[in-house]
Amino acid sequence: MRTLIILTFLTLFETALSWTWPTHVVIYMIARNIIVPYKYMMQWEGCQERGERCEELKRKLRKPKLKVVRKGMKVLKYVDSLMDVDKLMDEVEEARRNVTRYRNGKPNKYAIAGWADGVKRTLGGTFSNRAHYYAQIYKDGIKDISGVLNKEKNAIKALKNAYKELTSRSGRISAGRKSRMMAFLIHLVGDVHQPLHMASRVSRKYPKGDKGADTIKISVKGVKNAKTLHALWNVAMGYVPHHRFMDEKAVEDYERIAAEVMKRESAKKPPLLKNDNYANFSKTMFDIARKKVYGEADKWEKMGTVTEKYIAESIEVCKDLIVLAGRSLSDYLIRIYNVNRKT
Repeated sequence: MRTLIILTFLTLFETALSWTWPTHVVIYMIARNIIVPYKYMMQWEGCQERGERCEELKRKLRKPKLKVVRKGMKVLKYVDSLMDVDKLMDEVEEARRNVTRYRNGKPNKYAIAGWADGVKRTLGGTFSNRAHYYAQIYKDGIKDISGVLNKEKNAIKALKNAYKELTSRSGRISAGRKSRMMAFLIHLVGDVHQPLHMASRVSRKYPKGDKGADTIKISVKGVKNAKTLHALWNVAMGYVPHHRFMDEKAVEDYERIAAEVMKRESAKKPPLLKNDNYANFSKTMFDIARKKVYGEADKWEKMGTVTEKYIAESIEVCKDLIVLAGRSLSDYLIRIYNVNRKT
């Protein structure tokens, strides 16, 4: 019998990776674009880079209908002010540092969304690998899972803690800590929208768990960086391209994808994760993993690949989850700003 048991179970994922940093970048771009529509954001950021006062833009924003845009700019200005991007990127382990920067070595602000993956080893602790997953056990033909239970750090707990620290009024949390926690929260919201960060299958073949399908070895022609079923979902079936550097071409590609997925019907729906509805959200993500991700996993493992139909259907699921993650993240950032504005 296949049943759902919700456990904070992290050892299953000890070697698994998260969504690749490009997917997180797209999610962060979507969140910012929801808060401030792209055309206004580009004008605003262009003025900042040129050191101009943006008088024309300010005149536009005095119009009553642009009240939401004005507030959105305040939200993003606050979010940006919390994070010391240069310092954060210097904390990223050297092997991963290039992908967060332009070719000239300057960090890119959007790449902050991938910061958490680059500090698992350099910082550990609160930011360790285990904090990126919330394993709900998918019991597939097995009853005894006593050998795999481990109540330690998990993504839902980490997300709650990050939000708590970022909205704390105690005054005891340092600027450096808040900088890290904002970057961590931006990343975690993306992580929990990856179904295989939210479920892991225990079966006769994998009595200690399949590490969120990271033990299911497959390859798909034309899809790089995807040697397991878990990794295939990390790269969104290859939908989000991987660039060696976070340069102008990379930013252009990711902005194009962000704009594309925001045209979907799911972009009009409320975020899956809102108002701290962690229990309902977790169940929804588990159901997606069980019904739409695992499918015929044993058969695919024997084949060493998945079907074209599965790829096509899964890309559509990934697109919806990416845009919904962006909506959830925008909601978090606005709430954090609103709480701190009152302090």
